[in-house]
Amino acid sequence: METQELRGALALLFLCTFASASQDLQVIDLLTLGESRQMVAVAEKIRTALLTAGDIYLLSTFRLPPKQGGVLFGLYSRQDNTRWLEASVVGKINKVLVRYQREDGKVHAVNLQQAGLADGRTHTALLRLRGPSRPSPALQLYVDCKLGDQHAGLPALAPIPPAEVNGLEIRTGQKAYLRMQGFVESMKMILGGSMARVGALSECPFQGDESIHSAVASALHSILGEQTKALVTQLTLFNQILVELRDDIRDQVKEMSLIRNTIMECQVCGFHEQRSHCSPNPCFRGVDCMEVYEYPGYRCGPCPPGLQGNGTHCTDINECAHADPCFPGSSCINTMPGFHCEACPRGYKGTRVSGVGIDYARASKQVCNDIDECNDGDNGGCDPNSICTNTVGSFKCGPCRLGFLGNQSHGCFPARTCHSPAHSPCHVHAHCLFERNGAVSCLCNVGWAGNGNVCGPDTDIDGYPDQALPCMDNNKHCKQDNCLLTPNSGQEDADNDGVGDQCDDDADGDGIKNVEVAPRCPAPSSSSVTVALPRIPTSPGHWQLPRKGPSAPR
Repeated sequence: METQELRGALALLFLCTFASASQDLQVIDLLTLGESRQMVAVAEKIRTALLTAGDIYLLSTFRLPPKQGGVLFGLYSRQDNTRWLEASVVGKINKVLVRYQREDGKVHAVNLQQAGLADGRTHTALLRLRGPSRPSPALQLYVDCKLGDQHAGLPALAPIPPAEVNGLEIRTGQKAYLRMQGFVESMKMILGGSMARVGALSECPFQGDESIHSAVASALHSILGEQTKALVTQLTLFNQILVELRDDIRDQVKEMSLIRNTIMECQVCGFHEQRSHCSPNPCFRGVDCMEVYEYPGYRCGPCPPGLQGNGTHCTDINECAHADPCFPGSSCINTMPGFHCEACPRGYKGTRVSGVGIDYARASKQVCNDIDECNDGDNGGCDPNSICTNTVGSFKCGPCRLGFLGNQSHGCFPARTCHSPAHSPCHVHAHCLFERNGAVSCLCNVGWAGNGNVCGPDTDIDGYPDQALPCMDNNKHCKQDNCLLTPNSGQEDADNDGVGDQCDDDADGDGIKNVEVAPRCPAPSSSSVTVALPRIPTSPGHWQLPRKGPSAPR
């Protein structure tokens, strides 16, 4: 009878244990989510589990550099970025921060302390949310199979409306941790199940729920009584020994795995050759790399001039936006690295500026000075007889100068009129005449000669000035008189020696004067008279004396 009762008790114990282990359990690999349809399906499972499941677990194995951290898992709304559930690692203060949406619409934060996860080593973290649908849920944090911290009696979680499922987004810290020189090896969401089942997935010897053990113990006591109490005690002791043995085996497996990985790394890189953290250079192009003892084993120098960053990642500095180095109206062109200013605007002159860095851009402003177009020797392109006015960056052409009439289109010409001495085109020693066709002409006064616009003294009053005049029309009356004291109105000059015939004593240029005196002769008789005869020119070079009698004297 006792044997049958013992068998029944053991069967009941097996059934209870199996029932506890066979609770509805779903495992979701969060690192394999890709398509939006797959993410919507997973989001619906998580939403349903938050309403129905007894426990929800987040099991992740990852490595973080010292003092680093970031979001490990998050369930958000794409539309307004509502944070329904989020778990983050805060490496600087060694804690895990869990935030979720409460029923009143506010975000509640739970700090789980003693979480040394950011030390450059690989850790397994298990976050257990107990009773998410209960009025007072609880949170537990296990780090490397050991309980780190827990909080109970938390505010209830806000249920996610079914209409929000299509707009939910699941984010993991896989990419962010890689950027921080870390990695996420695995991340799984476990919906339902017991700690024993979850412990089997994480190789952690977690015990089952205490309520189940109490029920089994009560059943054993009621069925078996005191007779088999010693046997149950022995079985419990044996179970504890098995648990301790399992812990020792697990530690040995970890140590062997570490030794195996170390040997493999030495075989790959060479046992005696130390791997350089700066080869290949992990820093930005052109930045020096220096090996250090601190993680990650190297340190990058400052970014090149004109760039900003931490040495590993450098971005261009926009000097044009921060310093505004160029003259107003001159475009600033940002380059990588540096900047340069285009030429000064039209109407200004100056130098082009180019350089690298905000300090240089602030200290080397482009200077452009105004160009005086009216002083370029061409009156700025305006009519030569008009007024040119210089302005800042430009100029403008004005009306004709005093004494000129016209405009910029047709030109400015001297104002010719006899009504006003100020606008008379005639010389001061000339008088102004109106012609029948309305034109104005000038005539030099008596004793003056020229073209009327320019007049000079005319001593012999023959219409030619004593000195040549600077007349623009090359009027013949502006030429110098070839006989200053003798009127020579035709300006005849037979021998072309520059002396007019009226005042030239050798008009034909043959070396013999126009008039000669005959040599003295003996006293003539009473019947003869000595007469001085003029030589009459007949043609240049030939002179003849008047004939007397039938034959001319030789």
